[in-house]
Amino acid sequence: APPPSPPPIIGVVTTTRVTFTSASIEDWDTNTEQGAELISNFTRAVAQNLNVDESDVIIDSIVNGSVIINFRVVDRAATDVGESSVANAIRNNPVALASAIQASTGATVSASDIVVSSVALVNVPAPTDSGGGGDDDDDDDDD
Repeated sequence: APPPSPPPIIGVVTTTRVTFTSASIEDWDTNTEQGAELISNFTRAVAQNLNVDESDVIIDSIVNGSVIINFRVVDRAATDVGESSVANAIRNNPVALASAIQASTGATVSASDIVVSSVALVNVPAPTDSGGGGDDDDDDDDD
């Protein structure tokens, strides 16, 4: 018989929207090399700024209206919505996140362009093991 499933992991998911007012939706097309690189840089910047693994930054959609990226960030360390360092960092210091995103993507973004739409306590899947470890596992080829 297979081993029993591990108990669900509780975490806090912060759903956020960032708007790039002077960007083109075509630049963020995931089917192009430029778009894939921008998205990778965005994900890395958010993860590093919020001190989470890149796999815990989930882009839900990229839509027109300048460019609007709707994304979620999993905070595996939090067990209560009020104690989520991710949610608190986005709400209390959006300037730092905006600066990190702008530095990594080249797209203009300000603190007022970052909006938290919800913070929720959820069961989150176990982190994926990429075989590496640490925060520098398989992306050595772009340095």
